[in-house]
Amino acid sequence: MAGLLAGATAHAHEFHGYASVVSDYVFRGASQSNEDPTVQGGLDYAHPGGIFAGVFASGTDYAENDFGSNPGSFELDAYLGYSRAAGRDWSWDVSALHYDFPDSTGFDYSYDELAANLHFRDRKKTVVAAATLSLDERLARYIVEGSRDGLTADLDEKLREAAPLDIINGPLMRGMDEVGRLFNDNKLIVAEVLQSAEAMKAAVNFLEPFMEKADTSSRGKILLGVPHRLKRSSGRIDRGGELRGALPA
Repeated sequence: MAGLLAGATAHAHEFHGYASVVSDYVFRGASQSNEDPTVQGGLDYAHPGGIFAGVFASGTDYAENDFGSNPGSFELDAYLGYSRAAGRDWSWDVSALHYDFPDSTGFDYSYDELAANLHFRDRKKTVVAAATLSLDERLARYIVEGSRDGLTADLDEKLREAAPLDIINGPLMRGMDEVGRLFNDNKLIVAEVLQSAEAMKAAVNFLEPFMEKADTSSRGKILLGVPHRLKRSSGRIDRGGELRGALPA
């Protein structure tokens, strides 16, 4: 089994639209709606390659001033940026933003910004001693954590009681199912999903030589990709040696 396909597909694009009524539009500590309710809406786009963009609109209401100018009653913003993960807990992004006030009077209130951000996610891991886990639980945990430390030794032990395809379609697939669930719950980032996929690929590569010739006479490919929400996997490896639908694809 060979191949790593990590590419964007038509299903990898994510769009998110929203509309709401808020009690007050506060931006950088100051009310933009004179502390009154207003209507807001927007459309966001994100690509797993890291590009993101969007538009935001809001009603505004500014107090009168002595200069005869006013930003108006409507704000329309747009942004374009790029973000990447840097390890399991760090990420960064850069973006360009345009703030527009179409019906402003007396002065052009529109302006542009460039922004750069560095993010850190302080996760509190629950440490579970390996000795308290069953062999199947340890195999699934390697996939969830994207770890290969001890993976081959436990796979070798599992081979004494189960066939390679049963190991893949059993504890290893359960690990991938858990990865999908955690990603959908926003508890994993794309970089962590890729590490899990690499651990799965390493496990399958280790098991391949132990498969019977009848099971590997027609060798397929494992396709590993990054979907927009990593839909819950439920695939299996068939007797032709091809992994169907179980990994992010």
